[in-house]
Amino acid sequence: MKSSRTLIMRCSVCMALLSSSCRASNDSIRGLLQRAVHTEDNVAHHVDSDVHSPHRELLSKSPRVVGGRTAPSNRYTYTVSLQSNGAHLCGGVLIAIDVVLTAAHCTSQISNWSSVTVVIGRENLSIDNEGEELKVSEVMVHPNYLQNVEYDNDFALLFLSQPTMSKVGIVKVNRVNSKPAAYQSVLVLGWGDTAVGEYRQGSDLLREALLRIIPNSRCNNVEGDWNGINVTYDGYISESMMCASFKNRDSCQGDSGGPLIVEGEDDTSDLLVGLVSWGVGCANNIWPGVYARVSSGYNWIRREVCLRSVFPPEQFDCEPF
Repeated sequence: MKSSRTLIMRCSVCMALLSSSCRASNDSIRGLLQRAVHTEDNVAHHVDSDVHSPHRELLSKSPRVVGGRTAPSNRYTYTVSLQSNGAHLCGGVLIAIDVVLTAAHCTSQISNWSSVTVVIGRENLSIDNEGEELKVSEVMVHPNYLQNVEYDNDFALLFLSQPTMSKVGIVKVNRVNSKPAAYQSVLVLGWGDTAVGEYRQGSDLLREALLRIIPNSRCNNVEGDWNGINVTYDGYISESMMCASFKNRDSCQGDSGGPLIVEGEDDTSDLLVGLVSWGVGCANNIWPGVYARVSSGYNWIRREVCLRSVFPPEQFDCEPF
């Protein structure tokens, strides 16, 4: 790490670094983002020289799940790992057998897509011969994604070079803005950091943490001191975002793009409501984690999947279009 003060976007290789010389008493999240400098993240096994990622220690775009537990085996099979040269970068979720939904900020700093693979059906990332590794043939970022300003509409679609042959689930995508309800329980999944500070490192095993939805109106009022910087969410939480937290639990660096779900009976009835996007620190009990609200991007997601997927799932009702 190149500084003890980091502004982190919660992905392993897309982090925005804020140096300690940039401190001010009344900085907002937006101001910090606008001044942030992209830097490489050289933490644990989440390392890749081709990719820069926003770091999430001050403003993080998704760390590994902190305060959670190892996910049950074969339960959330739609969760995938986006990797470069064998190193985990971000999470993602299968929404068709040839389409992955992830966070736009996970893709914005990747300069060499030939080194990128989507790892499917591998809950333990240390087992190289488990599951599939598929290439990405096309990347589509939401047209209204605002990088380096507000991280609004933090959605990207990865169209795979071929459909997955693994026996994995396809998650149901939420289309209703009223879901999830305020304070409803939700589950976040990822391979991101499981601890914060000097001893942080990513997890080889997929992890889960139970959180609760924080209303946007309340989340926008969150404010506190971060190492001498007054950090507020005021006016920053848009309709394309949602907040979730629980004491000592959070997503963290390396979790970006991973799923936030309302859990069903099995992976066919789980409901994808959010994607890990950004936050201030990890599990600090002041600032909730911020997630891309999937329902706000549903129409764009559906349109592109229906147009480009070889096998669009029935949930999108693609015909007639």
